[in-house]
Amino acid sequence: MKRKSSTLRPRPAFTIIEFMAVIAIISVLLAILGPTLRRIRTITKETICAADTRTLVQATLLYATQYKGYMPDMSENPETGTLVGTPYWTWPPWRRFFESKYGISHRQWYSLSNPRWGLDRFYYWGWDGVDPDTATNMVMGRFYFGSERRMNTDAVYNAMIGLPAGATRPLFPSSVSKKSYYKMLWTDLNRQWPATADTWWITPGDPDRWGANHLYGSGETPLDNWPQGSHVGYIDGSVGWTKGSDILHRITIGSAEMYW
Repeated sequence: MKRKSSTLRPRPAFTIIEFMAVIAIISVLLAILGPTLRRIRTITKETICAADTRTLVQATLLYATQYKGYMPDMSENPETGTLVGTPYWTWPPWRRFFESKYGISHRQWYSLSNPRWGLDRFYYWGWDGVDPDTATNMVMGRFYFGSERRMNTDAVYNAMIGLPAGATRPLFPSSVSKKSYYKMLWTDLNRQWPATADTWWITPGDPDRWGANHLYGSGETPLDNWPQGSHVGYIDGSVGWTKGSDILHRITIGSAEMYW
């Protein structure tokens, strides 16, 4: 039986008009879905930031249960007794203690909404780039208020902006048994430096230093405007969200303005 010969038929190719139509449809879909995807990424970062804030609060309270009710005074170097002046600076011994004792990770000291601030040069401030043990300090991505010798001083009390006349010391909860005017232990970083920057959250001359969390711009570029909000971790273990419109200048320490 003789088989019929078959011929290969060429597959039809896309015309230039069809190709342009596909590109147009994809472009429209991206335009529609783009804002939604960016919003999803933003919500994810905020959710993780809130969870990390809660973890830091819980670790701090756990410390207090083990040390007669006192919060860790992270302003003081436990090895030398030296103090740091701002609530987002601490010492390597505290970093090592929290990470080994309570399982805090590098990321949890910072916020995913502020990717530049968590670089190694802030995490290991002053190190030689090789040996982390040469670090002189740690620059955190959050404010910590539970330090008795830093935040509950007369100097801080007298420098607070907008503090009602009836407010009394202690201002911040350095102990679970002492009443304080403010109830927060940790908040998102919101600082301007130098103080004359006038709402410029990025340190002049150093684009890696985004001085506020939750500055949402396009891609990896922060917006030069007010933070969209701030997570606040309280002594009762809860975490709240302060709207950007409620974030105010509270105190100037050295050359840095602090907002919460």
